[in-house]
Amino acid sequence: MEELGYDAVLVNLVPHRFGRARWRGSIPRVIRVACRVAEARGSTSGASRYIRALSRFVVLLWAVLRFDVFVFSFGSTFFGYRELPLLRLLGKRIVYVFHGTDHRPAYLDGSEMAPERDVSIEECIASTAAKKARLKRIERSANVVIGNRLSSHLHERPVVHFGVVGVPHAAVEAKPAVADGPVRILHSPSHPAAKRTKEIREAVAVLQGSVRTSCTRS
Repeated sequence: MEELGYDAVLVNLVPHRFGRARWRGSIPRVIRVACRVAEARGSTSGASRYIRALSRFVVLLWAVLRFDVFVFSFGSTFFGYRELPLLRLLGKRIVYVFHGTDHRPAYLDGSEMAPERDVSIEECIASTAAKKARLKRIERSANVVIGNRLSSHLHERPVVHFGVVGVPHAAVEAKPAVADGPVRILHSPSHPAAKRTKEIREAVAVLQGSVRTSCTRS
């Protein structure tokens, strides 16, 4: 968006084990401090929750005064979706981007229903119902919803297919392939069991064995 000439920033109030950025773009120092406080974890006392909520409100107020469009990712929200009607009332455009587990029915989710989690049918039904209710609440206020067509079963409104939008990334200069070098495969699963990491490794091993056999015979 910056390359297109728009004033755009990224704010992430949830610490993530993958080390995603807290923020990106031109953000005042006081807002950066508020972001750090809002994302803080530890104490669950009433005072701590109040301070974190106040910090979130400060970030939201700053964003409302500065931006026209709000893009929420992975079902994110400032205050449990309660701010969405207000944003619409203020004339803000709301875009929600879903990635998979955040909107996929539990009974189709290999991560949520992984055998080691021992999830019961009743829990599966409850999880699916909760996702459905959350999506309905979002769809009442969102101008645009973006998601994977293969996991958009619970939506009632049209969903822009994620594959059409694509994933923005920095340009990378491809290195020329080495004719006699090995093929390198990158597999970085968020949940190895759900992403079938074991089966992928077995398939690669079979292919490696086939290549060795072919080379030996030749």
